[in-house]
Amino acid sequence: MKKILWMFMSLVFGSANAAGTIDFLEVDNDVVLFSTTDAKSTASPACVSADKADLWSASLSSDSGRAIYSLILTTMAKGEGVGLSVSSAQDCADKNGVERASNVSLSQQEVAPAPAPTQTAQHTIMNNLMEINSHRLVSRSGDRSSSPEYFQRLGQFGSGKNLYGTYSSNTKKRLASVSGSGWITSIILPAAEAAGSTVNLEIVVDGELHTFSPTSQFNNVRYSMAVTDGIKDGYLTYSLLSTPEQVVSMGKGIPYMQSFEVWVQMDYPARTDHRYWAIQYLPGYPN
Repeated sequence: MKKILWMFMSLVFGSANAAGTIDFLEVDNDVVLFSTTDAKSTASPACVSADKADLWSASLSSDSGRAIYSLILTTMAKGEGVGLSVSSAQDCADKNGVERASNVSLSQQEVAPAPAPTQTAQHTIMNNLMEINSHRLVSRSGDRSSSPEYFQRLGQFGSGKNLYGTYSSNTKKRLASVSGSGWITSIILPAAEAAGSTVNLEIVVDGELHTFSPTSQFNNVRYSMAVTDGIKDGYLTYSLLSTPEQVVSMGKGIPYMQSFEVWVQMDYPARTDHRYWAIQYLPGYPN
C-alpha cells in the first residue's frame, strides 16, 4: 500500500507515466536529467531519442523545474521505501531528445523496519577500498585522472561538494574537515609510485576513528573508496565515478551526523602528475 506524503501544488497534475526510486541523476548546465528504477508506463513523445528514452528532464531556470529537483533530492535523502511518481509534459522543451517531466509526487511504501546502518556497514564505500590504475579513472567530460582537470571538474557532476588538492610529501596531512551532516560519497587518494608502497588512511566520522593501511600490489595505482562503472575503449577498461546522488541512492554513502575528517600519510613522495586527491560528499540529513 502506498501513502502519498505530499505534492508540489504549483505543478500541473496528470496521470503518472513512471514511478520508482531514483537510479540516475545529473545536472547538465541548467537542466536536471534523471531516471527511475521503474520503466515508463506510457509511450513517449516523438521528440525523444532512443538512447535517452529512460530519462526525464527538468529545467532549473523554471520554478517548476527547481521544485522537481528539490523533491528528487528529498526522495533520495529519505532512502528505502520512498519513491517518485513522474508525469510527462509530452514534449522535449528542456533538453533535446529528453522527455520533460511536468509534475512529480513523493510516495512511501510500508516496509519492514531495518536496523540503522553503521559507518562500517558492508554496503558503504568504506568497505570498498579499491586499487585503481592511476590513468584509468575518467570523468563524464572525458578527463582522465592523469590530469589535474579530472580532480578539479569532478564537482561539475551532480550536486555534491568536491574537495581536491595535492599531496607531495610523506608526512601526515589532513585532506578534509567538514561539519554538518550528510554522506561521504568518494575518496580518491594520490597514486602509489611503485608496488609495495603503504598508504595510511584515517577517516573520523562523528568522532569515531576508522583506519586503513593497504600496501599497493602494482605500480601507479590509486587507493579509492568509491562506486565506479567500467567503460570500454578498445581493449582498455576505464572507471567512471558515480555522482554523489547516485552513491547515496544506492545506499553506499558513508553517513555522518555531525562532522567528518580525512587524513592520509604515505611512505613515498608521489610523482607530480600523481599527487592529486579528491573527496566528494553530499550535504543533507542521513535519515
